[in-house]
Amino acid sequence: MVVAKNLSRYCVYLMAAAPELLLDEVAWSRKLHETVSRDIKCALEGEPADVDALAERLEEMSKHEVVKRGVRLGKQLMVLIPDEEERWDLLASFWCQILLYAAPSDNLKAHKKAIAHGTELVTLIWALLTHAGIVTRPSTSNAASLGA
Repeated sequence: MVVAKNLSRYCVYLMAAAPELLLDEVAWSRKLHETVSRDIKCALEGEPADVDALAERLEEMSKHEVVKRGVRLGKQLMVLIPDEEERWDLLASFWCQILLYAAPSDNLKAHKKAIAHGTELVTLIWALLTHAGIVTRPSTSNAASLGA
C-alpha cells in the first residue's frame, strides 16, 4: 500500500511540478493536471464521504473522462480482486510500470537541470534506461505484438 500510494503521489507531483521530465507535451500535461485536479477538488468539497460515496460523486461531477474512467477502473478492481493486499500489490506494480514507461525522454536539458538540483527519481530511471539504450517509449504496435 505504501509503495503504491507514494508512487502514485510522485506521478501526480511530476505532472504538476515537472512535466518536462515526463512528456514532450508539457502544456498538455499541465492542462490535464489542472482539469483533473479541479474535478477532484470539487468532488471532495462538502461532507466527508466513504469511498463509495466519493467514487459516485467523482463519477457524476467530473468533467474529464480520465477521472470517470479512473472511477470505473477502481470499481472494477474492487470486484475483480477482493483481497486488499493483492490489490495494493497490483497497484504498486502498475505505478512502477508507469514510471518506466514515462521515464524515456528527449529532454536532456530538463534532466540535466533536475540533476543539478538534487535529481528526481524519474531522472535516475531515465539515466539507467538511457545507459541501457532505451531512449524512447515502445510504439503502440510494438507493445501490442509483445502482448502488452
